[in-house]
Amino acid sequence: MMSTAPRRACLLMLFAITTSIGCASAGSWSYTPTSANKSSAPASPARVAVLPFLDLRGEKNRKTFLVYLIPGMPIGPFRYERVESGAGFLTHASYQIRPAEDLAKAVVEELKRTNLFEEVFYTEREKEPNVDLFLQGSVTDMTYSGGIIGNRKNKQRFLHHR
Repeated sequence: MMSTAPRRACLLMLFAITTSIGCASAGSWSYTPTSANKSSAPASPARVAVLPFLDLRGEKNRKTFLVYLIPGMPIGPFRYERVESGAGFLTHASYQIRPAEDLAKAVVEELKRTNLFEEVFYTEREKEPNVDLFLQGSVTDMTYSGGIIGNRKNKQRFLHHR
C-alpha cells in the first residue's frame, strides 16, 4: 500500500495531466446548413459569388481570469472581441476560426442548399467572369466572454456566457 505522500503526488500529477490535455486542444468552428432544399431545379439562372465578409469587430481581448486568486475577488473575467487571437479559454488553448472567410462560406452552403441560383461559390476576387451577383456581408460581433468563479477554499468553477 502506498504511503500518503506518494499517493498525493500521483493524484496531483494525474490532475495536472488531465487538466493540461484539455487546455492544449484547439477549438474550431464548423457550420451545418439548416435550410431545406426548395426545388429540384434552380429558381434563377444567375451565378452568385460570395466574397469574404468585412471584419468590423472590435480589437480588444481582455484576459484577467487569474484575478479570482486574489482574496475577496469572486470572479476572474475574460472577454475576447477577436476570439481567434485569444488564448487561455476555459476548455481550449485557442480557437481556429477565420470569421470573414468562414461566415462567407457558411452563406455559400446555405444558398447552395436552397437551390435558388444556378451556381454559388466563394471567392476572394472582386472581379469574376460571368458572375451575375456578388454578395458580401460584415461581421460586427463575435465576442466570447466568461470567467472563473472562486470560492472560499479557492476551488474554481467555470462560468461561460455568450
